[in-house]
Amino acid sequence: MDKYPKLFLKAGLFYLALGVCAGVLVAMEWIDGNVYKFVHLHLNLVGFMLMTVFGVAYHILPRFNGKPLPNPGWLPIQFYLMNAGLIGMVVFYAMGGYWESGIEAHLFWAFSMATATSIFLFIFNIFPILQDPPPVTIPKSVSPATSGGASGGPKITGAMKVADVLDTWPDITPIFIEHGFKALANPVAKAAFAKMITISGACKIHQVNEEKFLAALNEFVKGSDKAAPAEQKLKPAPSPGASSEKGTPSLGGSGKEIKRGERCTPEVLVGKLIEVYPETKKVFEKHYGAACFSCPGQAFETIAQTASMHNASLDMILGEINDEIDKALGNE
Repeated sequence: MDKYPKLFLKAGLFYLALGVCAGVLVAMEWIDGNVYKFVHLHLNLVGFMLMTVFGVAYHILPRFNGKPLPNPGWLPIQFYLMNAGLIGMVVFYAMGGYWESGIEAHLFWAFSMATATSIFLFIFNIFPILQDPPPVTIPKSVSPATSGGASGGPKITGAMKVADVLDTWPDITPIFIEHGFKALANPVAKAAFAKMITISGACKIHQVNEEKFLAALNEFVKGSDKAAPAEQKLKPAPSPGASSEKGTPSLGGSGKEIKRGERCTPEVLVGKLIEVYPETKKVFEKHYGAACFSCPGQAFETIAQTASMHNASLDMILGEINDEIDKALGNE
């Protein structure tokens, strides 16, 4: 987990402890309930609940929606502004800043505005991630050999999208999970992973034997009278730096592949890079953690996108990746 999502969660637990203590003191009538009910309420709602929501949302939503945060530099500003605002607000409320005039009242409202500003920073930073990506043009073609027709060919091929196969045969999910696609057991990950990748691409990323896997899938659907889904032929990837709308990369084809002997650029897909240069896995594990290799996002996220989502320096990540590539090529 990245630095600031983790800090939001830690802060949330801290405020939860303070809120519980305040609640106990109010319940025991050791402190004035008329004054400290506000403190108790805001420590729990703003301190615990909102901090937890911020941490979870920043960690999960960019990954499973396949979009980087539009303003990752706002995270430290929001974190410190939120903490300062909340602490100042409850302190000066307890000092009478809400019902009395004077410097306490001005400081109470100032810290209240700081808290509200922090919340709006979150809204403006996370809302663009929730927007649906622009549609990707996907011409479809069906060959007799893959349609389950009279030729008796296999119904499922590597060129089919995982989502299409799962939609056609919903009971086939356990076959995917048994062969290593454990992310599909998670409905959220399933929605992100399955729609973005073909069976061939998924097998390469997860290092699954495609031939055996397709055989298992076709054995499962053998005898089914359901029409096979069409194979997918994506439009060519755009040139480096191209974007689909307002600078937001299209998930269907914004990245590019890499060949052995080439150096890495920001537009290279993480999954393709690891496939061609497994030596670079240590860079991702160092900066993003071991869970990076089971994340469905590597199928459609570029180096630049992952660096942005993890609030890491793109130049640093790219430099270390190319250092590993140079070492690997030098030893060949």
